[in-house]
Amino acid sequence: MDDFKPIVVSDIKSYSLFKNKNNEDIYCIGSLKKDKYIQLKKSLVDSIMVAISYFNGENTIDDIHLKLITLNNLNVDTNKLYNILNNAGFIENSCNANLEKNEYEKYGINIATLKLDKSIYFFKLIAKYIKLFFIISIFVILTSINYFIPVFYKMMNLNLFKIVNSSIISLIICTVITTISVILHEISHATIATRFSLKPKSLKLTLYLYVNSMIYICIPGIYTLSRKKRVYLWLSGVYCNFVIFCISAILQNYTFGTIHNIFLVSCYSNLGLIVTNLVPFLPLDGYFILSTILKIPNLRKNSFKVLKNSSKRTTFKVVYLVYFLISILSIFYLIISQIISIYRSFILGFNINNNIIDGLKEIKMYIFIFFIICFSKIKTLKSKTIT
Repeated sequence: MDDFKPIVVSDIKSYSLFKNKNNEDIYCIGSLKKDKYIQLKKSLVDSIMVAISYFNGENTIDDIHLKLITLNNLNVDTNKLYNILNNAGFIENSCNANLEKNEYEKYGINIATLKLDKSIYFFKLIAKYIKLFFIISIFVILTSINYFIPVFYKMMNLNLFKIVNSSIISLIICTVITTISVILHEISHATIATRFSLKPKSLKLTLYLYVNSMIYICIPGIYTLSRKKRVYLWLSGVYCNFVIFCISAILQNYTFGTIHNIFLVSCYSNLGLIVTNLVPFLPLDGYFILSTILKIPNLRKNSFKVLKNSSKRTTFKVVYLVYFLISILSIFYLIISQIISIYRSFILGFNINNNIIDGLKEIKMYIFIFFIICFSKIKTLKSKTIT
């Protein structure tokens, strides 16, 4: 380590995160290439960027510390800075296997990843006409307002397993509609990101907490945008779902039978997506919007440290504590609801012939997912052992 000469990622820059009237502005140092960012106060930006400039492969950690003192009159803890940069993945010639991960990576499993490199032209095309789409959407929303209350009453009496005569086909219809709505939600994020000159990287399907399937889009550079643009980007998906809800609310009024039920399911599904995504106690759009509005970076991450650091004086400590408690309850609800759903499915199958095999058949998808998780964990452990 004494002879190690670290090389920092080439595109590392500083960006304004939050401007505060009464407190010091908050900045971040990050890389579009790595899509990783480190939060720091404005007063530290210049000295840290100077220190980072010496991480060029020509200096050891001790050399950097000495040069900062003699050449720049700066006393920077270079060992601490190196560890922070290394854990964030900014050191190019490091073999660090303990890089910081997002919540989906830490507490979930990635099922599939779709690269979006070739889709950038599609997003640019939509972004080109975004103002036209927005004007049309406003007209749709205003037209649909009169249908809101009747639709809410109809949704309350809607049986998702009786959309058609077959409960299995009804379930498939619900799943397809929800999946399409989620994908359109993510396309909206990608379109607005492209409008703000960012390039969507990939679309991921993951099992959050190993039981809840989630689709999300990876967009490097969100924190290089202004505060207002970040909020617009995070709201775009929910806005798309609201427009779909409004269109479905209109169309259900002029259709009958199965088609009528399908539009009601679309209303139900998109309303559910709106509410779920706006709840700020899960790592979804609502959380990022809340964190941005309150100007508290890493609200979720820091709140989960509240018990660990309870003896230390922490800014926004009450906010962190409240957020932590409600988040834990939300996570607990997600896990319990899935367990109950699995149990009910098993009992439904078991009651057919009082046979355990029939019960297992009803939850075969969950069993399949369980084996995927086990295989993934074994593969990860083996790779760590080899490393």
